Amino acid sequence: MGRDREAAAEGIRVVEVGSAACGARYCDNTVTNSKYTLVTFLPLNFLEQFSRPLNQYFLLIALLQFISIIAPVNPLSTILPLLLAFTLTAVKEGYDDKKRHALDAVFNNRMYDVIQHGELVQKRSRDIRVGDVVKVMQNSEIPCDLFLLKSSDPDGVAYIRTDNLDGEIDLKPRACVPVLAACDVFSVQGKLSCDPPNPRIYHFNSVLEVGGERHSVTTQQLLLQSCFLQNTEYVYGVAVYTGGDTKCGRNKESPPIKWATVDKEISRYSVRVFIFQLAIAFVMGLIGVIELAKYGDDAWYLGFHKVSAIHYIATPMRFFLLTSVMIPISFKVIIDISKYYISLAIGWDASMYDPNIDAEAGGTPAVANNTAIAEDLGQIESVLTDKTGTLTDNIMEFVACSLGGQTCGGSKTGSAHFDPTVSVFSDSANAEERFSARTDPAYTQFGLSLALCHTVSIETNADGTTRYAAASPDEEALVKAAVKMGFSLRHRTKNVTTIARTGTTGATEEHEILHVMEFDSDRKMMSILLRNRGTGVVTLYTKGADERMLPLVRGRSTDKEVETLEAHLRTFASAGLRTLVLGYRDVPADEYQAWSKKIEAAAVQPGDAREVALQKAYEEIELDLTVSGATAIEDKLQDGVPDTIATLRRANIRFWMLTGDKFETAKQISRSCGLWAEGEELLPLQLGPAASMSEDQLLSKLYHDLTAAAAAVAARKRPPAAGERDPGARVLSPYGTFAPVVHGEASYAELPSQAHGPANQSTSSSTSSVSLKDFSEVTNRKPTASSSSDRSDTISGSGLACAGHVLIVEGRAVQLLLDTYYEQFRALCNSVNSVVCCRVTPGQKASLTAMAKSGETPHPDFTGNARNSQEDALARLGDFQSLEGAGKRACPGAALPGCCKRGPKAAPPRRVLSIGDGGNDVSMIQEATIGVGIVGKEGRQASRAADYSIARFRFLKPLLLVHGQYSYQRSCYIAQYCFYKSMLLAFIQIIFNWFATFSGVSYWNSLLLTAWNGAFTLPAPFLYVLDRCAPRERLMESPELYKAAQSGEALTGDTFAMCLLLGVFHGMTSLLVTLIVFNGDSVSHAGDPMDFNSIFTVTYTALIMIQAWIVVLDSHTLTVPNLLGIFLMPPFYLAFVAAYGAQKWSDYYGVGTRLFNDPAVWLTVIVITVALFAPYMFVKSYYLNYNPTPMQLAYLRGAGHPTLTSHGKPVYHNVQSAEAATVLHDSHEIATIEGNSQTGSC
Repeated sequence: MGRDREAAAEGIRVVEVGSAACGARYCDNTVTNSKYTLVTFLPLNFLEQFSRPLNQYFLLIALLQFISIIAPVNPLSTILPLLLAFTLTAVKEGYDDKKRHALDAVFNNRMYDVIQHGELVQKRSRDIRVGDVVKVMQNSEIPCDLFLLKSSDPDGVAYIRTDNLDGEIDLKPRACVPVLAACDVFSVQGKLSCDPPNPRIYHFNSVLEVGGERHSVTTQQLLLQSCFLQNTEYVYGVAVYTGGDTKCGRNKESPPIKWATVDKEISRYSVRVFIFQLAIAFVMGLIGVIELAKYGDDAWYLGFHKVSAIHYIATPMRFFLLTSVMIPISFKVIIDISKYYISLAIGWDASMYDPNIDAEAGGTPAVANNTAIAEDLGQIESVLTDKTGTLTDNIMEFVACSLGGQTCGGSKTGSAHFDPTVSVFSDSANAEERFSARTDPAYTQFGLSLALCHTVSIETNADGTTRYAAASPDEEALVKAAVKMGFSLRHRTKNVTTIARTGTTGATEEHEILHVMEFDSDRKMMSILLRNRGTGVVTLYTKGADERMLPLVRGRSTDKEVETLEAHLRTFASAGLRTLVLGYRDVPADEYQAWSKKIEAAAVQPGDAREVALQKAYEEIELDLTVSGATAIEDKLQDGVPDTIATLRRANIRFWMLTGDKFETAKQISRSCGLWAEGEELLPLQLGPAASMSEDQLLSKLYHDLTAAAAAVAARKRPPAAGERDPGARVLSPYGTFAPVVHGEASYAELPSQAHGPANQSTSSSTSSVSLKDFSEVTNRKPTASSSSDRSDTISGSGLACAGHVLIVEGRAVQLLLDTYYEQFRALCNSVNSVVCCRVTPGQKASLTAMAKSGETPHPDFTGNARNSQEDALARLGDFQSLEGAGKRACPGAALPGCCKRGPKAAPPRRVLSIGDGGNDVSMIQEATIGVGIVGKEGRQASRAADYSIARFRFLKPLLLVHGQYSYQRSCYIAQYCFYKSMLLAFIQIIFNWFATFSGVSYWNSLLLTAWNGAFTLPAPFLYVLDRCAPRERLMESPELYKAAQSGEALTGDTFAMCLLLGVFHGMTSLLVTLIVFNGDSVSHAGDPMDFNSIFTVTYTALIMIQAWIVVLDSHTLTVPNLLGIFLMPPFYLAFVAAYGAQKWSDYYGVGTRLFNDPAVWLTVIVITVALFAPYMFVKSYYLNYNPTPMQLAYLRGAGHPTLTSHGKPVYHNVQSAEAATVLHDSHEIATIEGNSQTGSC
């Protein structure tokens, strides 16, 4: 009991096997994924909807309409549209939640066998409690998190499929604690002390007490909820976590809320419209009170006798309600529907469908998991990508190895050149010579390392064949290579692994598995401790990254052997191959006995203390290794990766590659995939061997390299004179640092090892780089004509400036830069064409993504034109004179958001896209503006956590260039058009009150006012979701067109203001023409006086007609649904007016008949329509002919109008501009379009 109290005080959960009292302390196993119940649905849903400021505004308007003294129109004119919008949203939410309820019911009511009072009884899944012993049959879903007690397998092994949890389809082995392998599950007793409920799927540090002994329990004994039992007849397990306490339940966190940039802009403009509305209401209300005081006594028949204090409140409020239509309630509904359609269109896109991935399910289409941010796909500025499985196929092939001081593979017979396309097994002559009869110790230990040091299991397929099941493709490739080298894995259990020597002896060896030290991203290595059952020798086999392994093998290797190995590793990495170093050592029996006691003690430590103790124990045995060799594995690029990157770079999108590979591998891959293009200079930031340098020396070196990189970027601003040292041109010295280049010769100079930043700047001025202060002066210098012309040179077809740079940073340098030189590092990254970061951890990936989002520096103009804003931003790379020394950290938390040392207030976030395929990419995917997951061999964790899921990297091109631009253009137009047509009605109300002595009377009938946004003008913007701003082929062929959406040209303050002004102009013109033709003395064709309802209907009819023509003129694509929705609306409106005017109960009675029979009415409608449409069409035609946008030109060329001319010349070559050149490619023809590419349309 004392130990239980201690555990409770530490927050440790104590599970008593088979104890009902234990289960009563914790929640039951009810799984709830739904949001609502029948009782809470309406209040919770409406509370969610009214939590949005825009909905609160509409609710306020609706409530104020019920105050009769200030309500200018019937309250239903606001209530009905509001209820319609809310009802549609509620119905959608309710339908989605009903499906979640149905899935929950299936899971909660599933029956399982549970041991109670010594016998099996049936229980619903929801009734299982902590401590219950549950029996799970083969192919059944695990009902809760179970501690594995017993398995039908004699060795106590069970296999689970975890694809519901992490997307990985390979079976995962689980094994019961050896002491329980032969236990009687009906009578077993014990206590399991484990962590409190937490979301860490791969963490379960627990201790089992049975018979007075303590045993270590890890994730190898944990069966997680939502997984399926496979290849095992049955298992018994103790319920450890149930219901919402399971690890699956704890991971059900709401994804981060992401808000599209277009939505943010519309909200910002809505606030401005609201302020304008308040100002109008106040001014006109004040004038109304003055007018009332002036004429109130004479207008006694209106019920006003004297102005009181209430009028100073009521009159402005009346005008506030009168103009409330300025902010339309319909636009949000229409945009949401448009976004939903975009998500469907992405899934329907056959060009983003891969039939090979998940072929059994019919292939893999693209999936939009988040429908709220589709517009941001058209405004991406940077793409941060993982490498393995994202840029590559994640299909590993063993190509070469370093064995006995020589390389095997990578070259043909008689050739000294290393060729990664030549596998060690493809050269049959050499392969036979090397592997047929080799028995030397070096070769044997290398083969044993490949065949034994892994966690690969053997699975039996339905047809009786076997296959290797590995946690990673690398391990599978190594084991298969071992087979070809004569070391075949035949059998593996949790305790024994069996291999066969298929070469000379054909002998079979059994090795007892004593301990496995698994790989993780921090250790970057794994080890396995084995005992040969034939000889009794205990051997440690280790493999890992070279930076972790080389220090461990130096003690038993000569300097020459290590240098040779390092040279081989550089050769492999330079060819883009993934490398691992293998090592081993025999462990004496007494050392193993002492170490096993330490590992047992560490394994029963509680909580996080176990991890610390285990790591310390691992370090004590993983030392003094003998190197057995190194491996080189090729992971080929996916089809279309170089073309996709090159195309998107032409679209002004910068690329970052974040990978765990070593420096040389990352450099080579960046070249092969197109991140490092011809003509671009490489700027490496690499710390070198940390063992020989102090922290101050590392920071000093990093400072100088960062300074040199900044100077290299700045020096491209001006060409050097003949014989002048070019501070921008750099070559790498043998020490990996920068050295200056004098024209005509290159000199190497190592940076001073003891220099401390700016304080010692003078000591290295002759051999080191230009200071960042000089860099700032260069970047702030006004460009000359010659330099501008130099910069305008472009690489044909690439869209990238010849003066571009590629920054490549090693993982340790990344962390120091984030901690110490955050602002300078960010500015440098934003001033180069591509960034490559190698040896980075998942946490660093997320930090780099956050930094890319917060970048202040605008993009370099990839057409070669230096913008002034970029020059100013480049200067912000900073003057390190403000630092107290490169060896002193500015702030350890500088990489964290909100750090006090971060500097000035950050600029608005930039739009970045992160793409990856594995669980280690989830953090950067969720951090990015848009996260894209690749469905690959590392499971579906990334695709499930992402906003969009695709099967191949090349699908990123249509996702951004086509769907992104379509979505952005559509949403921008729909939002601005909705504000235009609402401002149209609102301003007519304002102008009409000038003629009505500011009385606050409405010009419109309440029903027709409601029907304006709710019916008559709804189909046109709704069907605009089918519009295409340019043909798909043109968008793919001319990625430069993406720059218009990227810079936000379709929705700016100017375009939004132009739409509002167009509404003001149309409102004023239509009202004034109507009032001029039909004044107070006008009569109809039948001789009846024109009443108020008849007069406003004339204006209303003209506005209905003009809306059809406006949408037609603004549409790029007119489909059958578009045409029907646009041109069937006027007849429908006229039928509505006729039906409404025939109702005797209405004050609108007779209006339809009176107007339809009056030629003057139709003539007035035609005049108003022409007066409104003609100027708009003239302006549009003028810009189309004399100053078209690149998008308009692309559409016209795609639509078959290549001969459109201006003054007798092709318009493509006659458009003048004051802006940067935009390259539009068409069948090898490069047409430079320079011009004011921004024209607003509503």
